Amino acid sequence: MPKIDKTGLETRIGSPNYPAPFRAVCAGRHKTALGNAVGLAQFGVNLTRLEPGAASALRHWHENEDEFVYVLEGEITLIENDGETLLKNADAAMYRAKELGRNTFQFYSQEINTRISQRLGMENSLRGALARDELMLRYQPQINLESGFNPNAISGTGAEGIAQFMPATARGLGINPWDPIQALRAAANLMSSYNKQYGGNYAMALAAYNGGSGTVQNAINACGSNWMNCLPAQSRNYIHVIMGI
Repeated sequence: MPKIDKTGLETRIGSPNYPAPFRAVCAGRHKTALGNAVGLAQFGVNLTRLEPGAASALRHWHENEDEFVYVLEGEITLIENDGETLLKNADAAMYRAKELGRNTFQFYSQEINTRISQRLGMENSLRGALARDELMLRYQPQINLESGFNPNAISGTGAEGIAQFMPATARGLGINPWDPIQALRAAANLMSSYNKQYGGNYAMALAAYNGGSGTVQNAINACGSNWMNCLPAQSRNYIHVIMGI
């Protein structure tokens, strides 16, 4: 995608598409369609400047699209059914029509900013792990089976987060199970320790992760080399789905 030189782009003043009786409310809107300049087809990007007292649009809702507003400078007032909210520099709001229905806004908060930073950090860490050949294919199916990579997942038995740690286990590991970076790092470390504990037997490591090391030891005591036959059905299925054995 080329760099956009907005000095050469057309800036449209007002909203000529509105019927004449409604155009006055947006008369002080200056909109430059940045997305059109580079041929964006999946979403639009507009740079809008409002004169004092002007509005960006009439009250409306979206049924099939999302809308994201980011304030670069100055202050604007967001008007919705529940009242008015002042948006300042670096405040943002996402109009998530598909998920939240009509006339609903979600405000961009520090929590969302933190999650974005976490995702970027995770992405960079994964790239480094790939470069160092530190990832095994089995780990991805394991997390997919645990939570479907949903950091907000909670099971019927109370396991929490992307790696599905029980609250007591998470406390013992000193991590927040709802933080995907902490949880995935703890899960990887736990699987690594189990793998070493069982001499590289990854099936045993998976069984320990799923049912605890005591479950594995009981199966070994009862069935010896056929230990897998003495695992609970859930743990046997867990190994089968991830390893195909």
